[in-house]
Amino acid sequence: MDNLTSRLNKFRQCMVERMTPSAIDAMLRSEALRAALLRETPPLGIGDRAPEFSLVDQSGATISLHDRLAHGPVVLLFYRGGWCPFCTLTLRGMQSIKQDLSRHNTTLLTVSPQMPAQSRLTAERNYLDFPVLSDDGNAVARRYGLAWQVDDDMRALMHSLGHDLARVNSGAGWELPFCATYVIDQTATITAAHVSPGITDRMDPAEVLRAVRTLATAPADPL
Repeated sequence: MDNLTSRLNKFRQCMVERMTPSAIDAMLRSEALRAALLRETPPLGIGDRAPEFSLVDQSGATISLHDRLAHGPVVLLFYRGGWCPFCTLTLRGMQSIKQDLSRHNTTLLTVSPQMPAQSRLTAERNYLDFPVLSDDGNAVARRYGLAWQVDDDMRALMHSLGHDLARVNSGAGWELPFCATYVIDQTATITAAHVSPGITDRMDPAEVLRAVRTLATAPADPL
């Protein structure tokens, strides 16, 4: 099945085939460091309360988690930035289920530390019609326990690929969020969570939709 995971893995394989051994080593070391960080300081997960936030979207509007939860559940996706091809593949995958989410009164919000102008470009280039939010200083990612600092080897590799995060991020420099997806119910409780140190391990849109449908059919808590 050509799901998001298979598309991400195919893209990674094509990328690795063009990389030098030293670049591959740098990438693998960075993933190992991120995995260790997640083990040492786990991020928010199922059963935790989702912290409130208000962020600016690609059109300049301020979007509040609280306001969106007033109308139904929220799917909250953290990604590295529009410069990351794995992230743009993920965003396009989420776009494919946008209408299905809307049928369940569910809002899709996506968050990265890139500047608002970069978020606007990301939305335009990938034909996204959901809020693409700019997390100034990576502050919201930190509240969710998702922030990590790009190590020196990975920074050099990204520079060689033309990615200068200090120029595209809004106050976050070389700090990024782990790629993460949360499903949040109307009590602001996280009911599904997927956080990964890797670049290809993302919550598939079909999984997201199943989690939302499960939430929609769950019995209400007794008064």
